[in-house]
Amino acid sequence: MVKSLKNLMPEMDLNAYPELREHKEEIESIKKKLQTVIYWKDLQILSREGDRISFTSDFSVESYFLQEVFKDSTKVTVACVSLGSSITRYIQEKMAGGGYYLGALADSFASHYVEYLTERWVELRQKEELSRGFYPTVRFSPGYGDFELENQQQIINLLGLEAEITVTDSFLLEPEKTITFIMGWSHKPQTKAYPVVTRNSCPGKGNCQYCTTLACESK
Repeated sequence: MVKSLKNLMPEMDLNAYPELREHKEEIESIKKKLQTVIYWKDLQILSREGDRISFTSDFSVESYFLQEVFKDSTKVTVACVSLGSSITRYIQEKMAGGGYYLGALADSFASHYVEYLTERWVELRQKEELSRGFYPTVRFSPGYGDFELENQQQIINLLGLEAEITVTDSFLLEPEKTITFIMGWSHKPQTKAYPVVTRNSCPGKGNCQYCTTLACESK
């Protein structure tokens, strides 16, 4: 079952962001454009074969990195966090009309806020799952390591968000201030670190010239 939470608006300390802290009055106005929503679905890990992990009969992922991150996990949460379309329109209108200052400020704030919102929601889920004896892994978004951007569409389809979220031909998301991710849950405490690929275990077979993976000891 897909669950959702709308209008979660945790207060972000702007003093922690040098490019934002001098613009608190403008940001209070910009915040009114946010329409936050979080969708998520919890899935059991059904099977593992090589680098492929299957969660349902029609949702599976092939990724060395996810196999490493989820090696102790028995279930995962697949999620999408969005600030809605109003903030995107606001940014576009300001930039198109010459309001570059407010457009750039809104873009910077929204980029920080969607990550901040995600982290606060993950903390809420962590407290909930810890009461059941589960510990979280790091969250993993399409485009990191060998978890290909093409998986954006799989996640949007799984969550039934085709009417709310568009995946472009370049596998980016619209509205723009939207992110998707998967995180695992294990009965063992997890290290909050992304896996590092060694040359011997490289999913690209050591072909460094064409590799875009930053989490590698060879980089």
